Amino acid sequence: MKTNELDRLADPGIDRVMPQERRRVVGEEWSSWIDPNDAHESVRLDTIEPLARNLLVREKLPRTASEQPKTSNAKLRCSDEELAAVNARLRAKVADLTRENDDMNSMLEGTGIATVFLDRHLRVLRFTPAAKEVGYDRMVEVVEDARSVLDTRRPKQVDIQASDGRWYRMDFRAYRTVDDAIGGVAISFVDITEHRRAEQEAARRLAEKETLLKEVHHRVRNNTSSIVGLLSIQAQSIAHSEAQTVLKGAIGRVESMNLLYDKLLVSEQYGASSVKGYLEDLADRVVALFPARASTTLEKRVADFDVTSDDLFLLGLITNELLTNVMKYAFDGHTGGLVTLDLERSGNRATLIVQDDGAGLPPGFDPESTQGFGLILVRMLSRQLGGSFSISTRNGTRNVLEFAL
Repeated sequence: MKTNELDRLADPGIDRVMPQERRRVVGEEWSSWIDPNDAHESVRLDTIEPLARNLLVREKLPRTASEQPKTSNAKLRCSDEELAAVNARLRAKVADLTRENDDMNSMLEGTGIATVFLDRHLRVLRFTPAAKEVGYDRMVEVVEDARSVLDTRRPKQVDIQASDGRWYRMDFRAYRTVDDAIGGVAISFVDITEHRRAEQEAARRLAEKETLLKEVHHRVRNNTSSIVGLLSIQAQSIAHSEAQTVLKGAIGRVESMNLLYDKLLVSEQYGASSVKGYLEDLADRVVALFPARASTTLEKRVADFDVTSDDLFLLGLITNELLTNVMKYAFDGHTGGLVTLDLERSGNRATLIVQDDGAGLPPGFDPESTQGFGLILVRMLSRQLGGSFSISTRNGTRNVLEFAL
């Protein structure tokens, strides 16, 4: 074959332009390469034509992408032994996963906790046998709670009562898949019926004790009112003025207790109570016990803040003693004047001031050494309150109590 003819045959378009000529030339050229003794009688020149064409093209042109050699089918075939080994490994993996799944189911069922798993669309994926026994018919609420947990990623607990009367605590938690994505919501129903009954029983007993405590307060209040009535009758039947004064002081002390009981009963706040209303009412009652009440002006400037009932009781007794002393000695028991009651608060400190514009302290009076029962009681109660007490003459008598809150 001539060189220019081979060059023409190397052209990829030759099959379209001169297919017959190409077969003829290639057959003649490659017939000299075949040994008649080696060739099978059925071998024809056109049978080896593709092989000849490929060899000529390789000599003349680089391979194109479409002409790259392909993997033979023989190489893609696997032996039966290899396929059997792959199948065995797959069966082992399936068995491991099945066993793990069975173990997980056994653990969930063994707890006896009713558990339901929902997917991201709040559809039921799986549930434990105990979940079938929860007769809760308001599933719309469950779905809404699950949706909120799915949106916020925050766990949630809700107590519900099933149709059979039993109580369950539903625990909602979002769970993640193996690729760390939110897979849905797991809901567990824990039977808290006995716990709920214990709470209800404790609440019932507490209510009974509160009722009993109120009854005790009422009885104490009635008894102290009876004591006040008896002391008042006794004071009216005594002609001696000093004895009357002593009895009125006792009445004032009992009245301060009565006021505290009234405040506790009405407000139902046994831990802490407002000091303003208590001291103002107490001051009015103490002043009303004495003859000079008609000509006495009482000014009250009491801050409004809470103190414990114990401190309020001590503060009431101190105020009662100070006002009683003012009404007994500042105006000679008959003529009145101006009495001020101030209670101020500054941070965690409070100051109580009882001031009058009366005669003041008598000459040579020493507050520290006096043996009067009222001032002795005030100092003792001040120490119990954790405060300090002082008395001085300043346009009358000025009593100052400072204490911590």
